[in-house]
Amino acid sequence: IALDMGGTSTDISIIEGGRPHLANEKYEAGWKIAVPMIDIHTLGAGGGSIARVDLGGVLRVGPDSAGADPGPACYGMGGEDPTVTDAALVLGLLDPASFLGGRVSLDSSLSETAI
Repeated sequence: IALDMGGTSTDISIIEGGRPHLANEKYEAGWKIAVPMIDIHTLGAGGGSIARVDLGGVLRVGPDSAGADPGPACYGMGGEDPTVTDAALVLGLLDPASFLGGRVSLDSSLSETAI
């Protein structure tokens, strides 16, 4: 499974035997595109997507986003809403010292407070 998570969306594809699955046609915005292409599925949720629990007690993610500014709470730039990035940090899926190649240090205590 190939996965690319950005700030607002996540792209997913399957690779078998070193080759990606292909699609011969797709529909984008109601238009048929009939050209062989890598079969990629996109979710409307990424690292900056805000998570919340609705009135029925169901976890919802997106479509609201923290954006790059202020960004997730763990960035320490004033973001207060819990994001997918904050959850990944609290769950130990991100190394706070090596985020973005060590250029950005994440604060898990801010993530915990937001969540």
